[in-house]
Amino acid sequence: MEYINSPFPYAGCKYDLLEHLDRAIPQGERLFDVFGSSGAVGVNLSYRFKYVCVTDILRDLVMMHRAFQSDEPDAIIEKLRELSSKEPEKYAELRNAYNELEKHDPERGYRLYGLILSCTNNLMRFNLKGGFNQTCGKRQLTAPKEKEIRAWCERLRSDAGKGVMFGYGPFDRVLDSMAQRVPSEGTVVYLDPPYSNTEAGYNSTWTVNDDDKLSAFMLAHPDYKYVLSSCSKDGKTTRLIETLQASGKYDTIEVPHVYKAAKKSKSSNTLELILRSKNCNG
Repeated sequence: MEYINSPFPYAGCKYDLLEHLDRAIPQGERLFDVFGSSGAVGVNLSYRFKYVCVTDILRDLVMMHRAFQSDEPDAIIEKLRELSSKEPEKYAELRNAYNELEKHDPERGYRLYGLILSCTNNLMRFNLKGGFNQTCGKRQLTAPKEKEIRAWCERLRSDAGKGVMFGYGPFDRVLDSMAQRVPSEGTVVYLDPPYSNTEAGYNSTWTVNDDDKLSAFMLAHPDYKYVLSSCSKDGKTTRLIETLQASGKYDTIEVPHVYKAAKKSKSSNTLELILRSKNCNG
């Protein structure tokens, strides 16, 4: 099936690596895409699975994913045309309105997406209180983005996309719930956690303690089939990768890949790492 780009301009999106991931992720009945963000992996690979669960810690992002599943594309685009704006004053109004909405207000998903479409570099940024504080990027919804939205909605409504569901929660809670309720047989878990060896803004809340929590879960539940994305930068990896490699239970695939941020910093000495639990081969 043809891969389509997610309409979410999300830093670290794996769209450009889908061919490698499609080969690395084994066949199964269920796929859990635990750090789902843009949804690019879970949605594009849904044609291979009966059931796909894409989760993310940002509830409002998940609500927008669900809107793409349920709302009509014309209505989605019309609403986003009204919300997104190049004008700093209108952008500030949208940002203030979003930050003042109640936590479970159904409009938060649309408003967050309007902010993403309009903010600097399309990058989400929040303050310590959870308020969106990225500056105006003097940009808005474009015709190419509208085309992506329509294609995304169509994929989610196709036979391949009907088994996709979106959920939210911290990764440890999602994984613990999976371990309690979902059998390991037929279950594949794809993980793309923030990289603790890079300096991207969306990595700011991820620490080596999170590396340790994730590796501890994976090693304590070895019957699931795991595929994990990470990177090597200037020859250095994360503690998560070091722990899993030292266990002897994972194979490592190296993929030369330069992210836009690395290009801007003129640092191209990066490798995308894809780890596969050895039971993926069986």
